[in-house]
Amino acid sequence: MLSGGPAVIAAGILLYGAGSGVRAIARGTVPLALFGQHGYAALMGKLALPVLVAQAASPAIGAVLMRQLGAFGTMGVLCAAAAANIGLSFVLVFAARAGNSGRR
Repeated sequence: MLSGGPAVIAAGILLYGAGSGVRAIARGTVPLALFGQHGYAALMGKLALPVLVAQAASPAIGAVLMRQLGAFGTMGVLCAAAAANIGLSFVLVFAARAGNSGRR
């Protein structure tokens, strides 16, 4: 059972929707801005491959996790993966800022 009241649920839904919208915009525009129009379609295909493989494999992996670890263990694995994602995002931001500091 999820903890929190309607306000927590509403905040979660809003954050999920905002993240989904930003992801949809960034997925198409960032590679175009970084690498240009030449070979854009092939690049987008290469970038989409890991995401599509993960989406295809996630139900099977989730079933194995649920069977082996239970609901709380699976939630722990998902929270650890989310924390790693946030950490890697910060690494990318700091690396991008460090790379851009020499251009000014």
